[in-house]
Amino acid sequence: MLPVPMLGKLKIRKSNGVPVTFDVHRLLAAANTARDRQQWEKAAKLYWQALIRNDALAHIWLQYGHMLLQSKDYDQAEMAYCRARELDPGSDVELHLGHLHKERGNLPAATRAYMRAARASPVNGDAVLALHTLMAAGFDVSPQEIMSLLTMKQPFSEPTMLSPSATVDATTVLSFQTDDPDDLLIADDTARSTGTCATTMEILLSDGTAAIVFDASDLISYFRNARLPTGIQRVQIEMIRGALETREEGTVRVCAFLDHRDEWVEISRPLFRHLCSMSLESGDRTATDWISVLTQLRLEMTMADALVFPQRAYLINLGTSWWLQNYFLYVRKAKAESDIRYVPFVHDLIPVMANEHCVKELTQDFISWVIGAFDHADYYLVNSLSTKRDLVAVGARLGHAVDPERVAVIRLDADFRKPATLPNGTARLAQFGVVRENYILFVSTIESRKNHLGAFEAWIRLIKTYGTRKVPYLVCVGNRGWLNEAIYARLQSHGASTFTP
Repeated sequence: MLPVPMLGKLKIRKSNGVPVTFDVHRLLAAANTARDRQQWEKAAKLYWQALIRNDALAHIWLQYGHMLLQSKDYDQAEMAYCRARELDPGSDVELHLGHLHKERGNLPAATRAYMRAARASPVNGDAVLALHTLMAAGFDVSPQEIMSLLTMKQPFSEPTMLSPSATVDATTVLSFQTDDPDDLLIADDTARSTGTCATTMEILLSDGTAAIVFDASDLISYFRNARLPTGIQRVQIEMIRGALETREEGTVRVCAFLDHRDEWVEISRPLFRHLCSMSLESGDRTATDWISVLTQLRLEMTMADALVFPQRAYLINLGTSWWLQNYFLYVRKAKAESDIRYVPFVHDLIPVMANEHCVKELTQDFISWVIGAFDHADYYLVNSLSTKRDLVAVGARLGHAVDPERVAVIRLDADFRKPATLPNGTARLAQFGVVRENYILFVSTIESRKNHLGAFEAWIRLIKTYGTRKVPYLVCVGNRGWLNEAIYARLQSHGASTFTP
């Protein structure tokens, strides 16, 4: 144990909330600067000088260990980490010890350290992910053991039920016509959906006992790189969760296509519900609880056997699949083996109807996908009568006759508000210079096909006619998409106070 000098006459500062002398504080500031400049050896010497003066700073022992690890001084780095663990036992130290052992090539020691980190904190996504990486590399790590860590203190709660006010009698949602009692029910052109998508899905099949298998490949792929869902992801989440909650137990299943295995695997209902609920809570992709549940999903899919479809099941794909190689080959295989009915959701046909709004690669991929859909789809879901007309027209243009009677219009006008949802207060709006009564909201990815330029031109005409004080703000909310240069150029060329991008 290194001696700690008397602090009585020295001016006190704080480091990570811990009181330190002015001299120690000065050394730590210099060490942090060297660390930020990636001057690892210099930073290590400065941290050591601080520790000579006060060796009870656990967080500085940890930083000292990081600098030694970066400098490839593995023995001294392990000593520093162990000292940090003595002072403040915790999963973070074990995690870093795992990284150290892995860096040295000592995988058994790395595995033990990662396991200790995960047991200390089952939501430590970094530790669990590291174990999963070792398992995927063929090292002797049991998937069942990792799964037990993830579920030890993390039970899945039941999802929030749909608002009673959003549920209506199924007969009021769609007018339909069919001669085959097993066929998908078709929306009448004059019908208007007034309930939830879940209620719509409930009556899409005339045989209520027929199995529905939702292909969530697109949604699962999205979660690898993002968390908060956007338009199509929200459609998938709400429709699948609604079907899980309203249909008879066992008649709705969720799966994903693994392109490296060329087969579908099933995703458990509780895990899917939990994943979707977490995706709506925050946009933080680095949160340990989010990383943990994603890792559990990967492990479940890795361990799962190939899905065997129930006979005559409906395979419903609410997202996209043109990025999956061999997808339709295996749709054909499932049709031959299980006599499934394939039902894609066509959200729009802009890459064909107005390809000037899409990048070339997307247009090419989409055309390949839509030809495959025409060859394999038994029924179609679309979100509007306009998309239905486009689908029939594009099919004819590509030499595929699409029967309009097999296209169901599922309008996305349902009320998804949950009972516990609270509106944002005026203070939140005021951060953007907006008052509650004086704005119009435009929610969409910022890209040319959403026609922001048209909205901007309309607002400019309104301003010229009525003046800025009488025209509400146009508040545009969305991520940056493709071909948006003209949109931002138009904003910059006009008064910045007019628009809130």
